[in-house]
Amino acid sequence: MVISDGELKQAGVGITAILGPMDQAVRLPAAIHKVSLSAQQVSQEMQGVEVSGFIVWTVNRVGDGPFKCYRYLEGLSGDALREASSHIQGMAESIIRHQVANLRLQEVITNRTLLRNKVREEMHSIVQGWGIWLETVEVTDVRVLSSSVFDDLQTEYRQQLRGQAEQARIAGTRAINLERARAEDEVERARDELVQERERLELWGRLELERERAKVADETHLLELEKLKRRREVELQEVAIEGEVARRRAEEQAAVQLVNSKAELTDLKERLEVEKGMSGASLQRVAVEAAKEVFKSLPLHDVRLYHTAGDAGQGLQGLIPGLSHLQDALQDSKKEH
Repeated sequence: MVISDGELKQAGVGITAILGPMDQAVRLPAAIHKVSLSAQQVSQEMQGVEVSGFIVWTVNRVGDGPFKCYRYLEGLSGDALREASSHIQGMAESIIRHQVANLRLQEVITNRTLLRNKVREEMHSIVQGWGIWLETVEVTDVRVLSSSVFDDLQTEYRQQLRGQAEQARIAGTRAINLERARAEDEVERARDELVQERERLELWGRLELERERAKVADETHLLELEKLKRRREVELQEVAIEGEVARRRAEEQAAVQLVNSKAELTDLKERLEVEKGMSGASLQRVAVEAAKEVFKSLPLHDVRLYHTAGDAGQGLQGLIPGLSHLQDALQDSKKEH
């Protein structure tokens, strides 16, 4: 910065200038400066509050800002820099105290932007006259001095948070219970479906088994019928064979008996011829004996001979017609068999 005859001639950051005989070069620090602040004040509810923060400032580089800083702050020499920071700190704390005294405790705690903006607005026009530029104003902490009051202030929020947490816990528990119940229902439903499917398979299995048993029973019945049919055929064949054998045996026996009867008849005829010359009593005796021999060889159970006196004269001749009839009866019996 160049000053000539008490007036600002040239200013800038890092400038180069040619000085005249009446010119004066002044160097000002371009660095920023930080000022911490802390103010205690009671709110409208008469509750003590401590507000902490900081302000960052530097030399105003616009217009004649550097010249004002040089004029009013003695060029920001060592003591002047400390005094400038002290003035800024005191002014900011005063503004904060004024704002806190007119605000409710809840607003002070929650609305830090309001405090910061108020400090910046009220200080900005003042410090510009000093050649100072406020880079930023920040409120870092608002603390209630009474711990019991602070705890009471937090009670509502704590209760609210506790209620929200409890509701969240209840909702979570309810959701977990519902999910567990839903899962148990699904498991139970799946178990029931599995049991029903198993029972259905068992029923179908039993039905198939009964069908197989019925088929086996039918096959067994058909086999038994086939066996009975074959047995009946065999028995019929056996009966037929036995009948044929019996018939042939009867035929053979009848033939043998016929041959025997013919032989006996021939023998009787020969005897008759022999006995023609015999007496009546001898002839009768011989006839009876011959008849006994004839009938003994015949298949008869009971034979009774009756002789009357009128037949005595006939002798064997009276027996011959009867033997002839017997021979005819044997031949008829053979035809029937």
